[in-house]
Amino acid sequence: MNFIKAFLIITKLTLCGLIILSKNALSCELVMGYRTSERPPHIGSAPDNNGVYSALYRQALSNINCKLSIVRAPKKRILKMLLEGEIDFYPGLGRSNEREQYLHFFENGLTSHTVALSHKDTADIYTMSEMKGEILLRAIGSNSFDTEQHNIHIRYAYDLTLASAIKLLESKHVDFYIYNESSLKYYLKNNPNENIKIHPCCSEPSAMFLGFSKKSKHAKSKTKLTFDIKKPDSTGDFLDKNSKAFQFKTELAKLKERGEITRIKQRFYQ
Repeated sequence: MNFIKAFLIITKLTLCGLIILSKNALSCELVMGYRTSERPPHIGSAPDNNGVYSALYRQALSNINCKLSIVRAPKKRILKMLLEGEIDFYPGLGRSNEREQYLHFFENGLTSHTVALSHKDTADIYTMSEMKGEILLRAIGSNSFDTEQHNIHIRYAYDLTLASAIKLLESKHVDFYIYNESSLKYYLKNNPNENIKIHPCCSEPSAMFLGFSKKSKHAKSKTKLTFDIKKPDSTGDFLDKNSKAFQFKTELAKLKERGEITRIKQRFYQ
């Protein structure tokens, strides 16, 4: 009788332990922040989070026993939340010396290739320097594209959408707007516009980066003695291999290598 009681107690304790372990395994949650405006097919306009970003990051995080939650707010606010560690990462973000101070950058498995848009009457341009004296439309918090050194006039807008940018170009209130080529072509396929012209400016296709908050509880860091912004994996600090951020980075690389990211993109780029 005592043996049966002991067996039942041990079994109960084992089950409790398994339940606790299971809860802990599922308690890992990473928060992605993004501006309120849409970027189809990567993400819809808030509160619609469906798209490539959600599908990709949910898959990657699920593979390391974590889940994804998404916060939408104006981009300036999102960047401040990243700085303070209130959210964990931004899905696709241009690197800069300022952002390197509070963000780890690593490839997200997607490709970025920006082009310039203008009204159809504009002559072809191939470099940023050819925008000298013109008005370039930029969203608050977006990549600067080194506009200062080219004497380009900037008009800023909060949570700018591609649709609103195109309207400003059509009315000639601004001269140029820079946007991701694949997202632009997707939009124009579904919203044809004969008044808009695409220029072969202003970058070559390159890896897209994810910005991960250095103050995130999931980003244990170690200090590096050297730093070179031109090298993709070079930051003032580097991620500890035991951190969830490092596992996340590694899993994204695996998904790309296996062709999973290409398959995810194909589901949305139709």
